[in-house]
Amino acid sequence: MEPMHPELMELSDTTAKKIRQVTLRILTEGEILSATEPSRITPAILTESVASVIRAEDPALLRPFLQP
Repeated sequence: MEPMHPELMELSDTTAKKIRQVTLRILTEGEILSATEPSRITPAILTESVASVIRAEDPALLRPFLQP
């Protein structure tokens, strides 16, 4: 699979590992990923008011939030 940004293939191994480490730390601190091993994506919970706005715009946009 070819990357969307071929210039990423030019990164050194050290740089790629550091980018991965920082990205995972940001996602964990933002509570998007759990801090436990194995990391899991934290599901987003929408308030009814937010869901109403999304539903008014396009109900299909709610599908990702309705998956178990």
